[in-house]
Amino acid sequence: MLSIELVPRGNDKTEAQSLLESQLSLIRRQYGCVDAINIPDQDKHPLRSWEGCAIARQFGYRAIPHLRARTAFKDGVLNVLEHVERAGIKDLLVVAGDVGPASCADVLSSVDYIELLTKARPGLRVFAALDQYRQSMVGELKYASEKIRAGASGLFSQPFFSIEAMAAWECEFDQGFIAFGISPVLSDRSREYWVKQNKVVFPASFQPTLEWNRSFLRDALQFVEENKAHAYIMPIKADLEQYLGGILDG
Repeated sequence: MLSIELVPRGNDKTEAQSLLESQLSLIRRQYGCVDAINIPDQDKHPLRSWEGCAIARQFGYRAIPHLRARTAFKDGVLNVLEHVERAGIKDLLVVAGDVGPASCADVLSSVDYIELLTKARPGLRVFAALDQYRQSMVGELKYASEKIRAGASGLFSQPFFSIEAMAAWECEFDQGFIAFGISPVLSDRSREYWVKQNKVVFPASFQPTLEWNRSFLRDALQFVEENKAHAYIMPIKADLEQYLGGILDG
């Protein structure tokens, strides 16, 4: 599976939908190897993840909305599932979500949310998030195993910036698949954000340039192809044609 994450930004739903449709049209027209679209769910964006995925489905894509465990009770679990099923969506990705004002009694863990969703709708494929930077590999492997036991079918990772790191996780994780995250970091400020907020350790060769990031994208996709693995591209705010052009064409 090759999936691209699209963020439906805009001042209102109309603007966000128009931008999303424009991006989907470009991907459909120029990048035929893409077969899935991920849509994150954030309060600052006017479209909820399942609304964006309903649009992606209209373009013929396998659509994977992100559901935040920390907002599960607020959104209403069964209410969300009704929206998902109405759009014909068969896949979900559970993420913890940002810490909000709710008390500890008002939130679910990702593991509990995955178990709740898989029991409520056994026909849905529920995926989990992998954050390879938040703790040791041993600790994250244990956490990933808990998610798999709860019913997750596989993992979508934070961005990798090293083929060696991808190979290590490919070797160690054998309980499902990993969709390896790939994302451009195009400024020193962005690099500092990833280091401070996500504890990313960049390789010595890293440069916050379009050239370096495109070169790594090629290498990462080659690794994925050679290992019959999966890729999860997160362009964030990068121009799709500048970042993907000549690499995903066809």
